[in-house]
Amino acid sequence: VRGLPPGGGGSQVADLEQKLSAALAREESTIAREENARRDAGSSATALEKQLGRLRRETDAQMEALREEVAEGEKRERALQAEVASLQSELRRVDASARASE
Repeated sequence: VRGLPPGGGGSQVADLEQKLSAALAREESTIAREENARRDAGSSATALEKQLGRLRRETDAQMEALREEVAEGEKRERALQAEVASLQSELRRVDASARASE
């Protein structure tokens, strides 16, 4: 190795090898953590997309049920309005008949 004294650089080479090995291990650990984080983020995103889809389907079903309830309520309201109109007509007829017989 250049720059080492003749016959006396063995311990320096071992130190450099140890430092390089430690640096390589740290780098591999960092890369593994980043890969795990990316994989976890992908899994989380997929899970959230599935949950969002499920919530959308549930919301759509609830909205459809509410639309049906509103339509049924409107139908009942029209029936009641028709009944009220019929009763008012009957009341006017009875009232007119009562006045005529006075």
